[in-house]
Amino acid sequence: MAPHGRPVTGPPRHGLPTSQPRLSAWSVDIGKKALQGLRRSPERTYAGPDSLSQDAGRGVAPWWAGPLRGVAALFITSTLSLGGVRVCHAANWSSLLEDRLVESAQGLEAAVGGVTSRFRASLVTKNAREAQAAQTFLDEVWEVVGTNFEDVRSRGFRREDWQAQRAAHAGIADLEEAHSVVRAALAQLHDPYSRLISRSAFAGMLKYDVSGVGLNLVTGEEYLERTNAARLEDGRRPSAGVWVLGVIQGSLAEQAGVRLGDELLEVAGHSVCASPPFKVASLLQGGSADGADLALKARRLDGSVYDVSLPGKRAGPSSSPVSLELPRAPSGDAVVKLRRFDARAAADVAGALARAEAGGAGRVILDLRSNRGGLVTEGVEVASLFLAEGDVVLRSQGRGAGARPPYIARSPPATSLPLVLLVDGQTASAAEAAAGALRGNCRAVVAGRQTFGKGLIQSVYELSDGSGLVLTVGKYFTPAGVDIDREGIEPDFRSVPDQQQAEEVLRACRLERAPAASA
Repeated sequence: MAPHGRPVTGPPRHGLPTSQPRLSAWSVDIGKKALQGLRRSPERTYAGPDSLSQDAGRGVAPWWAGPLRGVAALFITSTLSLGGVRVCHAANWSSLLEDRLVESAQGLEAAVGGVTSRFRASLVTKNAREAQAAQTFLDEVWEVVGTNFEDVRSRGFRREDWQAQRAAHAGIADLEEAHSVVRAALAQLHDPYSRLISRSAFAGMLKYDVSGVGLNLVTGEEYLERTNAARLEDGRRPSAGVWVLGVIQGSLAEQAGVRLGDELLEVAGHSVCASPPFKVASLLQGGSADGADLALKARRLDGSVYDVSLPGKRAGPSSSPVSLELPRAPSGDAVVKLRRFDARAAADVAGALARAEAGGAGRVILDLRSNRGGLVTEGVEVASLFLAEGDVVLRSQGRGAGARPPYIARSPPATSLPLVLLVDGQTASAAEAAAGALRGNCRAVVAGRQTFGKGLIQSVYELSDGSGLVLTVGKYFTPAGVDIDREGIEPDFRSVPDQQQAEEVLRACRLERAPAASA
C-alpha cells in the first residue's frame, strides 16, 4: 500500500494513469459487513476490505458506542416501567434512541476533534508531503461519499451540496486536521452508521475477509452491476463465473498479482467456472490440507490467462462464531448458537448441522440472540443452508432508489430438519436479514423478542492513509419486500414452541403465500 496517499506505481488498469491513488472497499453488513466494490470514475472500480455490510454496520464500534447503548438501555427501561409501553416495542425505541445518541456523539466528537487538531496544526510545520497526504485523503473521502452514500432514511443529503464543500478545505495541510474535517462533514449526513474509523479499528475488520487471501468475489452479473459497466472490455456480458470485484491492499492475492476484474478459472487444478463465489471463497480460505501452495488460474480483462500460487498455510479467523449443543434425547432439539456473521459463519453452521443430524437431532434451534450482524453475504449463505434452491433470500435497494437483483439460494438445502429461530432486541442487521429470509419463505418460526430493526447496508472503504470509511450504501428487504428498518421482526412466539405449534404457524404461512406465488 502506498503510504500517506502516495500514488501506487505499476501498469495502469482500465486506461487510467498510474498517478491516481488507489482505494479499497469492504462491505460490512450489508447488513453489517460484506465486501463491495467502489467506483472512483466511470472507468475504474476499487475494492478491498467490507459489507459489511460492517453489514460494515456497527461491527467495529467507536469508543463511545458502549456507554451510549448502556444509557439507551437505562432510559428505555425506565420509560417502559413508568409509561407502560408494550414490551414488544422496546426494540423500536432502542433503535431510534440509539441512532439519536450516536448522531449527537458524532457531532460532539467532530467539534472536539476540530479544536484540538487546529491547535496542533498551529504548532507544527507543514511540509509538502504531509499536505499532499491530507489533500489526497480529502479527495478520496469526498469522492467515495459523493459516489456511494445513500440517504436511505431521507435526511436531506444532496450530492451537489456535498461536492461543493470540498473547495472550502483546499488549504488543509495536516492529516489529523483533515480527519477532523471529515468527521465533522460525516456528522452532517445525519446517518449514525456512516463514520471514519482509525487504522487500528480498520485492521480489526480483516476477520471479515471471506476468502482469507484478500479477494471480494462475485458473479459476472454482479461484477457488471456493481461497476456500472454495460459489458467487459472485450465485449462480453458474463452472467456466471467467479470474478474479482475487490483486492485488499497488501493481501496475499495482491502480492501474487491478482487484479480487479480478473475471472477465476481454477483452484488447485479444479474448474470453478460453474461454482458460486461463496464456495470458491471457502476453497481459498481453507488453503491446502498438506500446507502446500495453492495453485490458481485466472483470466485478465484483456483475455490473457495466467497462473499464480498462494500460500497453503495461513491464519483464518481466530475463533468460530458457532457453538453446538447436541440433543439430550433422540429426536430432540439441537441448538446452534451463532454469535456473529464473519467469514466463518456459513461454513461453521453447515458443519454444525451435519453434526446435529449425525447426533440424531429431530429439530434445529438457531440462536441469533445478541447477534448484531456482520457480513450480509454470510447472512444470505446461512439462510440458504435451510432454503430450497431458487428461493429468494433477500431483496436490496441501492443508489438511485433502484432495486437490485434479489439474492437467490443457489444450491439444495443442507438440512430438512424443522427450524426455530431465537431472537431478541440485539438481533440486528445481517442476523435480521437471515431471520427475515427464513420466516419469509415459511421455513422457520421465530421465537423470543422483537429484533433491533436495522435494515441498512454499509460498505467499508480502505483509504490511502490506512484508515477506513464506513458508509450506508443501501437497504435490504425480506423476500416479500417488507422493510424492517426501524421496525424489526415481531416473533411468532415468546418462547420455543413445540413442534405442533410451530407447524401450525408454518402451515398458515404457506397458505398465505400461495395466492401470491400463483399470481
